[in-house]
Amino acid sequence: MPQHSNVEKGFSLVEVLMAMLLFAAAVLMLASYTIATSRSQLLAKRMDMAAAKAANEIEKCKTLASQDRFTEIEGQDAWTDSDGFEILKDVTDLTLDNAGNMSLETESPSLKRVKVTVTYYNDNDKNDKLISVTQTTLISSR
Repeated sequence: MPQHSNVEKGFSLVEVLMAMLLFAAAVLMLASYTIATSRSQLLAKRMDMAAAKAANEIEKCKTLASQDRFTEIEGQDAWTDSDGFEILKDVTDLTLDNAGNMSLETESPSLKRVKVTVTYYNDNDKNDKLISVTQTTLISSR
């Protein structure tokens, strides 16, 4: 007569539930990592765009100086572009004396300090500044 064993094959309900719990935890961690990575990539993209916009504004001023239109580089200007970046351009007239010292000049400046700040705010909250990039350069009239 064959003997039947009391050993059952397969997994118990507790083992299956624990496996499902571990699997769900792993999926949640992976999902949160994916979301964090996507946010980081978007922020990096906006940082690159802000730096490019600041450099572009400075290049426009350098182009004016190279075309003997140095006097057209002036003042302070602020605007928001079509991508939602707030751009502030601030130009300060300077002069350089024989000793190499810079000072403010209003009569006949030989240098201009161009400072461009590009800021991007959270789409949902204008008080939440996500990034801000500032580039500054000196432009000579000669």
